[in-house]
Amino acid sequence: MHFARAVAMVVFATTFAYAQTSSTLTGVVTDSAGGVVPGAAVNIVNNATQVTTESVSNTSGQFSFPALPVGAYTVTVSLAGFKTFVAKEVRLLGGQVGNVNAILEVGDLTEKVEVKAGSELVQTQSSTVASTLSVEQLSEIPLNSRNALYAVALLPGVSTSGGPRGAIINGLPNNTVNITIDGVNTGNMLQSGDGFFSMVTPRMDAVEEITVTGAVPGGGAGAGSVQIAMTTRSGSNQFDGSLYHYWRQPEFNSNYYFNKVNDLPKNEVIAHQYGFRQGGPVVIPGLYDGRGKAFFFFNFEHLYQPASVTRTRELLTEPAARGLFGYNVTVAGVQERREVNLIALAAANGQISALDPTIQGLLSKIRTATTTTGTINDIGLANRRQYVFQSEGVGDQYSPTGRLDFNLSDRHRLSGAYWWQRFTSTADLLNNRDAIFPGLANVGTQNSYRTTGNSTLRSTLGRNLVNEVRGGWQWSPNDFFANVTAEQFADQGGYGISFPASTGNGVTHTISPAPRNTTTWSVDNTLNWLQGAHSVSFGGGYAGVYNRLNGYTVVPNVVLGFDTNLDPAIGLFGATNFPGATAAQLTEARNVYALLTGRVSSVAGNARLDSAGGRYVYNGDLARLSRQSSFSAFVQDSWRLTPTLTLNGGLRWDLHLPFTPADDTWSLATIEDICGISGVGNGVGGRGCNLFQPGASSGQLTPDFDRFEPGRPAHKTNWTDFAPNIGVAWRPDVQGGWLRTLLGDPEQATVRAGYGLSYNQERIDRFTANAGSNSGGVIAATRNNTTGFPLVLPGESHPVLLNQPRGSDR
Repeated sequence: MHFARAVAMVVFATTFAYAQTSSTLTGVVTDSAGGVVPGAAVNIVNNATQVTTESVSNTSGQFSFPALPVGAYTVTVSLAGFKTFVAKEVRLLGGQVGNVNAILEVGDLTEKVEVKAGSELVQTQSSTVASTLSVEQLSEIPLNSRNALYAVALLPGVSTSGGPRGAIINGLPNNTVNITIDGVNTGNMLQSGDGFFSMVTPRMDAVEEITVTGAVPGGGAGAGSVQIAMTTRSGSNQFDGSLYHYWRQPEFNSNYYFNKVNDLPKNEVIAHQYGFRQGGPVVIPGLYDGRGKAFFFFNFEHLYQPASVTRTRELLTEPAARGLFGYNVTVAGVQERREVNLIALAAANGQISALDPTIQGLLSKIRTATTTTGTINDIGLANRRQYVFQSEGVGDQYSPTGRLDFNLSDRHRLSGAYWWQRFTSTADLLNNRDAIFPGLANVGTQNSYRTTGNSTLRSTLGRNLVNEVRGGWQWSPNDFFANVTAEQFADQGGYGISFPASTGNGVTHTISPAPRNTTTWSVDNTLNWLQGAHSVSFGGGYAGVYNRLNGYTVVPNVVLGFDTNLDPAIGLFGATNFPGATAAQLTEARNVYALLTGRVSSVAGNARLDSAGGRYVYNGDLARLSRQSSFSAFVQDSWRLTPTLTLNGGLRWDLHLPFTPADDTWSLATIEDICGISGVGNGVGGRGCNLFQPGASSGQLTPDFDRFEPGRPAHKTNWTDFAPNIGVAWRPDVQGGWLRTLLGDPEQATVRAGYGLSYNQERIDRFTANAGSNSGGVIAATRNNTTGFPLVLPGESHPVLLNQPRGSDR
């Protein structure tokens, strides 16, 4: 397997690697003359929780606080003989490094020098290109879906096509995007073309912030070239919450132009989106007071959305449904309509003239459905009309989210979050599984659960040593059309009937439910170490993907049509009975006749392998299981060479183990099978087979397929996916001249450059699409007149009818 690589060279571009959902605060303590001050006490206080973290500046005057929760902090630096330095409202962003440079003035400790926050947010030590959307910004972005991920589509470097879900970041392929919630992968790991999608939808009020790293991520940032890291909102030392209800109603909107043209009402776009959030300290009156020690957050959101979409169908006219076929011809420059009664014509020539009762029942239901709603339009077709209506469905989404944070001691903090979501769509308008005509039985729905959970332990192991371990999972079973059962096809005689071309849209939308679930889980550990002018982090992790795909068919698919080679009624459809008709009109006449009399051209079906019993079952359930694992290790260093120059560098190693089956329903082909009778050799042009070599016949005549058993790798393991990164951040400190005008504040102006190499983990469909297409899991069992199993059974003759008569009844 080959994994895509992404390389970026930037001029605005990590310092040291850290979990994307946490942050780091660094700085240097100096005196008024610019000399470094070692031994200064540095205290930081989380303004929301009032949790205090302490450190001391080292011999280089530097201090570092890695793996901090995002949010606003107050930084206090003190040392005997100097005034106390205080920086308030220092905002730390996920996946980025905050910087506070404390200048101590000679004086008494009781005296304070306070500075305003703002300048410390400039990434003066980082070579990473990253953007962060805070909770305040997210709350002000008008997103009607309240899906926080879609806010990323508004950032620079993000282009969209066909809606936010089709967004592309920095022109990179979708499978290079790594989406996480609290460090746990929640992206679609099944489909390689669906990178900008989170299986668990990040709700606006449940997200603290979103950080997008677009170039030169550090070694510990994760796999992939683009990191979208979201952080679950947390509670604070104060009780805080909100209550809301967003309401959309057709009466609040104007109608669409094309609805007006077709004399249709406004689309039924109704949305009730309501919820609440509450956070604060864990307090149990009389038993426990968790202020400053334990915090909770809970968010609940419900989206109830009845909706309608405009559907355009075609149906036979009433005369055509009775067998009266019309067609237009041009005689002497004048167009005239001619009609042929197909049923009477068949009866007069000894052909089947009985109207199929099942088809007549379905055509009657279609006709009745068109009287309930919508508009029938004449679109210039002799035997069909256009039907436009609004198909209705209801979407329900339930999204509770919870988080707990505990300060177990001064050295250990434990956090955990859980997201649970249930989405239902009845009918599934998004995937076009609503009824083809109003009220018909065949309707597909979607019912899915989306969950993710994580737990993080941050431990201070020493004055300059901090460790963070994190683990979590994502589990999201999607039951696409699982409601479709054989009972939906009772009015079709127990079949899924497909109408011939040019006879209308038919009545069958889906006969094949497709439930699936792609589960991910991971564990990561990062150790941060401050040594002199170096901020070093190193660690590693494991990630697993487990995929389940089900495929089954509830009823056989019967395709109606006219066989021009074998049907005895072929002689009816010629110039004698249809004077002046074109070839297309004759084809249409045959198809209408085939529909009305229920002529079967094929019965589609498959035999699928039952992994439990090892037997093939006609239209059975093929459950295919597979897995893929990966490991990673990294080291990252941020070396502060001078107060104005920082060198960042690191190395990440990704080990992506091969795809492997997890059940006995897979097969594979060897190179001998592919080469066939020509045999394996050095063919023309260096080919692996003896192709284009007359007389070469050393190979096997009949290809075989081997069992692709569980645990067998799909390819060799690539052990050399090493991804280096290097960058520099330089603060020129220009105090005057035109460069001062160009660069701005010398405390903030920073020039950066960086180079990074990244490896992404391929989505699992890259392998299921190939291995799943091999023989063994599914055997075609289609009955037709050309290939496969015979349509006409012994003792029978053409045509085969939907309601096959016997003896003299035929």
